[in-house]
Amino acid sequence: MESSLAPAADGVYLGSVMRNIPLLLLFFVVAVAGCEERIDQDKRVLFDPEFEGIGRAPDFPKGLTWFNTDGPRTLEDYQGKIVLLEFWTDGSIECLRLQEELRAFREKFGKISTVIGIHSGRFAGARDDRAVRDAIARYRIQYPVVNDTGGVISVRYDVASQPAFVVVNPEGRIVLAWPASRGFEFLEEFISRLAEYFDRQGVLSPEEIPVAATDLEPEGLYFPGNVAIGADGSVLYVSNSGKNEILIIDVRSGVVTQRIGNGRGFRDGRYHEAQFDNPQGLVAIGDSVLYLCDAGNHAVRTIDLRAGEVRTLVGNGRRAALFNMRGSGGSIGLNSPWDIAEIKTALFVTMPGAHQVWRVDSRNGYAEPYIGYGVEGMRDGPGLRALLAQPLGMVALDQTLYFVDGLSSAVRKIERGSRWVMTLAGDDEAAAWYADGRLSEAFFQHPSGVAGANSKLYIADSFNHAIRVIDLERGIVRTLAGGAGPGFRDGVGTKARFRNPRGITVRGRYGWIADTDNHAIRRVDLRTGRVTTLDVRF
Repeated sequence: MESSLAPAADGVYLGSVMRNIPLLLLFFVVAVAGCEERIDQDKRVLFDPEFEGIGRAPDFPKGLTWFNTDGPRTLEDYQGKIVLLEFWTDGSIECLRLQEELRAFREKFGKISTVIGIHSGRFAGARDDRAVRDAIARYRIQYPVVNDTGGVISVRYDVASQPAFVVVNPEGRIVLAWPASRGFEFLEEFISRLAEYFDRQGVLSPEEIPVAATDLEPEGLYFPGNVAIGADGSVLYVSNSGKNEILIIDVRSGVVTQRIGNGRGFRDGRYHEAQFDNPQGLVAIGDSVLYLCDAGNHAVRTIDLRAGEVRTLVGNGRRAALFNMRGSGGSIGLNSPWDIAEIKTALFVTMPGAHQVWRVDSRNGYAEPYIGYGVEGMRDGPGLRALLAQPLGMVALDQTLYFVDGLSSAVRKIERGSRWVMTLAGDDEAAAWYADGRLSEAFFQHPSGVAGANSKLYIADSFNHAIRVIDLERGIVRTLAGGAGPGFRDGVGTKARFRNPRGITVRGRYGWIADTDNHAIRRVDLRTGRVTTLDVRF
């Protein structure tokens, strides 16, 4: 007779139930045990779609140039690792600033994660392999980088602007896309939880993936960022940015008569005690004082040339947590101060990290915003209503301030009294990167430095590898030297070659140029355009 739990036709089924009690008990025991096993598994790994991802991460195209590795890489090489893809571009202060946080990130998560830099150049002059290699050395990047020359990787990951991050889990799926402007703190917290989730599954691999050794730093000049000339024209003051020091050089002999700085850090004191971090723009006041933008320390420093001492005028070594927080001395932080100009007792400082220009009282270190709303853009207007896009070089000429806007590739002017910002030349939406002619016709490519004399502005047009001249009286832009592509060659006019010149100062007949990626100081005759290289001797 077939057993059944269904009611019999006559409605009597008690006997059938009694006969199946042993079978029911066995089924119950097995079911409970199975449930307990699943509950135990859920306690170990509770499925979380936040960490499992939304799809496979696109792999890297073939044929691209890789740096800091022994060859091209694929995402499969990093199975079992959390991969942080960093999309960046040379010429961005924000990308440079993030390196400090990325160094701390690698120290914290180095065994279970890897950072891969995706360089997608915003500017044409920063896309070739040599330019990327120089940027990697300048930024001190020690993780793998791929040169996404045509922006293919950025398109595949739908990244429209840099800096930005994409997180790939240890199984190769995208779990987070995060713009850097929204802060690094959440990113670290998310990756901590992601690591814990996959660690419970036993998926994370602690095996280290070797990184190719970076080139040794040369002795002497190393990515000089800017230059100023002394009152009598006999000495040059050079920000030897890659070595975190200031050099005093005799103009005639090229001999370095003084090195100021004792490695990377933030310390006041005598010349041999003081420390800087990526020093940039500087201005000499007579033969007694230098004011210096210590960009990496977010501070303006005073170098007393007579006492042989370095002091901090304003800034506390930390990036400003909030914009527009005015104050004095060490009570406030700045935001990547880059260049500096002086009118009477007022110092004017470009602040590319905040897209502003600040005014600092040289007597007491009181600092406050002068122009710029504090967000990136290009809009003329009065004072704090104007929009700037990473202002870099600045000069005071006839009591008027001129500056170059790096990201908008423009040369701009601040009217006296009204603080009205006016664009002289350049356009952030220009179809061309390089053109001479009338002010309305001229274009630049990420200019970084500016100097002035005799109603003329001299522009270090960095990614055009050129020195340009703006005749303010005639309203004309022309090329003085370089501009025919990157290189390192003396010569006249366009026969000379520069590589990413970033700083310039002029006095009398000559201009002096910090030819940054050539690790050189160049001299240009302002009349003839002849370029020579100063033989700097340590």
